[in-house]
Amino acid sequence: MSEKTIRVLLIEDNLGDARLIRKTLADAMQADPDIPNFDIMRAAKLSTGLKRLAKGDIDIVLLNLSLPDIGVWTNATERTA
Repeated sequence: MSEKTIRVLLIEDNLGDARLIRKTLADAMQADPDIPNFDIMRAAKLSTGLKRLAKGDIDIVLLNLSLPDIGVWTNATERTA
């Protein structure tokens, strides 16, 4: 495995889907030594995920676009665009 670690923020409210994503990434790391390690942090709500993202040191965000509170975010981003 690669020594590089990628910090992933997974914003997903469905625990089953979150587990599947974690397993898929773990399987990929085992199958290919060139794939980096993934440190996955999960937030079940968009609002919680955005607070975590604001703290910094996240490399990638995986976002479920059908979260219950996604409408608040899309409305806010449309107003600032």
